[in-house]
Amino acid sequence: MAEQRQEEISVCGVGRFRAIAVFASKQLEGTPFRFAAVMDTGSPEPYNFRPDRMRLVLRCLHPEPRCFIVGEGIPEEDNAAAVEVWTEFVAERKVESPLLINVSLLVTNVKGLRLT
Repeated sequence: MAEQRQEEISVCGVGRFRAIAVFASKQLEGTPFRFAAVMDTGSPEPYNFRPDRMRLVLRCLHPEPRCFIVGEGIPEEDNAAAVEVWTEFVAERKVESPLLINVSLLVTNVKGLRLT
């Protein structure tokens, strides 16, 4: 029987440090998800995250990203800007089955839980 190949899903991410994306990409091994681009808020100008740079990156990737991951360590205003740019991109390009993973929101919610 022939092995069925999973469709690769291109991932773009924004986080505090690129090294975290390297770690995260190892966690995605064996899945169809592949990091195509990572931007960070920890690099100096002109290499760090800015909404206009993210718009450009998203439009240059092939295949187009279908998944966007926002990391925990970025400032709230950058988080909001990144999500806004992703939402615009998805609507403009009519991305099929887009996925947004906002780790900042997940971690904030988990930190508020009491485990007893």
